[in-house]
Amino acid sequence: MRRMSILVVGCIALAVLVVWSPVSADDLIPAPWRGQPNTTIQETDFPASWNLAWDSYTNPFGEPSIWMYSDIWQLDDNLFGRSGVISWENFENGFSIDIPNSPDPNIEKRIWVQVTYYGQGPTIWEAMGLDAGAGSWGPGLPDLIDSIDHGDGWITEAREMVIRPNPTGEFVGIRWTGAGVVDQILVETICVPEPATLTLVLGALAVLLVVRRRR
Repeated sequence: MRRMSILVVGCIALAVLVVWSPVSADDLIPAPWRGQPNTTIQETDFPASWNLAWDSYTNPFGEPSIWMYSDIWQLDDNLFGRSGVISWENFENGFSIDIPNSPDPNIEKRIWVQVTYYGQGPTIWEAMGLDAGAGSWGPGLPDLIDSIDHGDGWITEAREMVIRPNPTGEFVGIRWTGAGVVDQILVETICVPEPATLTLVLGALAVLLVVRRRR
């Protein structure tokens, strides 16, 4: 029994480390729902390639994509003390992102974006559902959740957008009105269930707890 208890505690500790371990060095402001059901996470540090792609992603609903609004940009191996940096000058540019998610009906989609940039941050944000009749957010400036100054000119900030009703996939646009210098993009999403669905889930959990206690 004691050995089993130690094993359970060890598994729980390992799960916590996996869920909360940073995706990369600048993953400083994770979404509060990370690791929960109906969530996705996409991250890129812009490795040395002209083909933009996510370095890593966890998305059970499909493959996300990322591209630039314009071809006028460059990848710098060393810029302001960092490698793998996307930059452009004096031209409205930014990132286009498509993220598939749960096809089940849900009341809303929450989108959490971390951006690590130098100088001016993104000023134009938008999000819209990819399927017919889905809701949209923006364009505008979403709520700032937190901002971390690295002390060398680089800043990591997290903002959140909400789409109602939840689409089965969404387009997210992040743009700058002028020049831009970006080292990392990290996007997390969660599909928030309808109240009826949530009630069923909670009810099922309650039944499981009762059965477990009786055993």
